[in-house]
Amino acid sequence: MATILLGVLCGQLLLSSRSFGRVLLTLIAAGAVCIGLGLLAHVTVCPIVKRIWTPGWALFSGGCVIWMLTLFYVLFDGLPLKKLAYPLQVVGMNSLTIYLMGELLFGWTRDNVAGIHLAGFLESVVGVDALADDMYGRIIGPICVAVIFWLLSVWMHQRRIFVRV
Repeated sequence: MATILLGVLCGQLLLSSRSFGRVLLTLIAAGAVCIGLGLLAHVTVCPIVKRIWTPGWALFSGGCVIWMLTLFYVLFDGLPLKKLAYPLQVVGMNSLTIYLMGELLFGWTRDNVAGIHLAGFLESVVGVDALADDMYGRIIGPICVAVIFWLLSVWMHQRRIFVRV
């Protein structure tokens, strides 16, 4: 609930009529406050544990995400770099689909798509054991799956297929 509340507050700030500079400073300060409170909670009350989403983790990760939002706000709203947002726009328009594919199809896609169809290419670029768990596979496998899911999202975006609730 804390994460949702932080998102709602940031969304209201972005939709407000405040100036670009004021919104920017507010986001920077909010991120710093959340990170500081998360670290303070970690050393005093409750450690930062992502798996059980402790209050320290909610505040710390919320602050990091607010700073990421600040960076995107500067790049896409402050600077004329809106075209760089296309990869994020594609994911955002079908975020539910990306999430469900990640939860339901990640292992299958890694093993049967990346592992079979991309193995030769990856082995020629990275080495013979490119997808082996004890080598680079723990990094390369998820990256391949993310690219495949993103390409599926691009295909859906171009055909105006959007999964919504």
